[in-house]
Amino acid sequence: MKAPVFISSKIMTLRKIEVLIFGISTKSIKNKISLFKDEKHAVAYEIVEERNENKVIRLTLKLAEDIVFGSAYEVIVSQVGRAFVDVTDAVDFDCFEEAFNYDGDDLGPTYTKEYTDFALWAPLASDVMIFIKLGDKQAIKQLRRSEKGVYRIRLQGDLENAAYHYLVTNSGVQRIAKDPYAKSVTLNSEYSAVINLDNVKKMDKKVRFNPNISKLESIIYELSVRDFTIQRSNDVLAHGKFLGLVEENRLTLKGEKAGLDYLSDLGITHVQLLPVLDFAGVDDLDIRQSYNWGYDNISFFALEGSYAVDPIKPSARLLEFKEMVNKLHDKKLGVILDVVYNHVFNYENSDLEKIVPSYFFRRNNDGEISNGSQCGNDFASERFMGRKLIVDSAYYLVEMFDVDGFRFDLLGLIDKKTIDELKTKILKIKPSAIFYGEGWNILTPLEEKEKVTIENAFINPDFSFFNDTFRDIIKGSAFDVSQKGYIGGEESYKSGVIYSMLGSSYKTIYGPRFLSPEQSINYVECHDNHTLFDKLVASNPEEDEETILKRVRLGNALVLLALGVPFIHMGQEIGLTKYGQNNTYNFLDRFNQMDYKMVERRQEMVQELKSLIALRKMITFYKEKEVSKILPTFTFAELDHGALVIKKENAVVGKLKGDLLFVINPSTETLFYNLKDYYCLLSAYEGEALCDLVSTRNLTIPPISYRVLLKTNPKKERGK
Repeated sequence: MKAPVFISSKIMTLRKIEVLIFGISTKSIKNKISLFKDEKHAVAYEIVEERNENKVIRLTLKLAEDIVFGSAYEVIVSQVGRAFVDVTDAVDFDCFEEAFNYDGDDLGPTYTKEYTDFALWAPLASDVMIFIKLGDKQAIKQLRRSEKGVYRIRLQGDLENAAYHYLVTNSGVQRIAKDPYAKSVTLNSEYSAVINLDNVKKMDKKVRFNPNISKLESIIYELSVRDFTIQRSNDVLAHGKFLGLVEENRLTLKGEKAGLDYLSDLGITHVQLLPVLDFAGVDDLDIRQSYNWGYDNISFFALEGSYAVDPIKPSARLLEFKEMVNKLHDKKLGVILDVVYNHVFNYENSDLEKIVPSYFFRRNNDGEISNGSQCGNDFASERFMGRKLIVDSAYYLVEMFDVDGFRFDLLGLIDKKTIDELKTKILKIKPSAIFYGEGWNILTPLEEKEKVTIENAFINPDFSFFNDTFRDIIKGSAFDVSQKGYIGGEESYKSGVIYSMLGSSYKTIYGPRFLSPEQSINYVECHDNHTLFDKLVASNPEEDEETILKRVRLGNALVLLALGVPFIHMGQEIGLTKYGQNNTYNFLDRFNQMDYKMVERRQEMVQELKSLIALRKMITFYKEKEVSKILPTFTFAELDHGALVIKKENAVVGKLKGDLLFVINPSTETLFYNLKDYYCLLSAYEGEALCDLVSTRNLTIPPISYRVLLKTNPKKERGK
């Protein structure tokens, strides 16, 4: 039985093609080769190299003229077979960017009531068609190729909410792809959709979120749209939806505040939403059967359908999202979006890969796909059109929905030039926008200086980073669940706490990580890893719940009292549990939801967080960006059992002035400390005080507790 014959062909340069013929050993085959362009035009060539090894004939064909992109080239071997020339490698040619980089702002559908223009960047494609349907009508139309490899078509009529996809032919292979620039999709992301964006723009409000608030005045609260209202122990109507998040006057079963009123009552300044752009893994209609945090991203523009009350109508999710943002702004809450620009879900079948193969995903030197994200791919932000896609996406989200900033997932995978361009463009329309992200230094083929990482914080002064040093000193390693941190009773970390409380911006036991506390996102819990409660249970397994909750409260206090930007994860304030689980991105609601029954049981912890937030807002030195201006006014005293006294001279606390003390006791011992002057209590884990108690010089510090005190005039305070 003869071995089958197989032919393949690919571009080498604009004038060279390699042809491989498998299963034949004779050299005479070269006389039977023809090369055609668009099936009918013969292309002149000469064979400049020929090798025959192990029944594989390898030929190099030199063409008389450059290959023309947008045409299909096919090698035909008489009586043997045929193969289209694979032009994918052209994306790496030096001439590719100059020829095809497109900086226009009209990609995607541009709707009017009379017609809709469609524009798709597909520079390697030899053919692009559009399939479109609206109601009972459907059609397939041919797009024409225009400048820079952009394919275009104008379709007449009112196409609002029409569903469509493209049929893109690259190297002889036709694939169905949605529009990467489409602003919405149909149910479960089956088709792209045409949207009348004017309906969204009509929802613009004259009063925006406070434009004068600085990053150092921000107090960020992270939540998932679904998680925050999905539990049925509240009277929210649209559980787990954009609109459910902003229903007013909602209560728990026992009458405590829930949903939007709960958020607003805390006193936070910004809500950070886990990804809201379209992602895989959740049925838009039957959401209870599956769960996903949203990092399996599909689109850079379209919103997630499972968060919409009406996911069937493509425009509804935009209108509902805009209403959500507006209502959060009404409550003086900024909206920060967690954006996933570093990878996509299943890149091989992604629309980007189907439309321009091998362009949008970074490769290692060996040609393999880079996988620093550990999600199967790294997005090639350094390529011109990859950078454009990211910048255009972020700009659209700010311009269309008036969001107030971005949290970047795996920021170290996105190149610095992209981030700088994104910031510059957005700050022109929203000067108060804030930017921060995960600055881990991840293995990916970018030069170190081009990575936006914590190590490069000094050359990215306007960017903030999650401070994992703060996290690990305060609660212990996030990756060794048994390791104790300072609030878990590890006394040796007290010097690290001083470093952390200064925003990791001044040399103490470590060198500064940041130029300013403004760059330090201080946190002990986020959606990743164990909750603070679960971490403390694992590192202190012998302790009862009451003791663990004291440690949670101490950790919350240190986040709010440190220099830098406080970051609180949903439920951290009440010691929420994920039942000991770590990465619960697909664990269903029980492991991820806000527990309003626990809000009822631990209401004193909610009130304590409110008190700390209110106190922080009253203290003026937290607004100071330059550590050098305030550092000389700090002194530190180390007590027994790892306890600390941090003193800030001449503090301003609302209308009060005086020396401020932070007293921290992570141990299980009751401590006593004699002060030289009289101080009154501002805040403690028992609750709010604000100097309405008698001043004292003899301080008792209960186990696992903190005290915030202000130096007073003893004659005035004691009525003398």
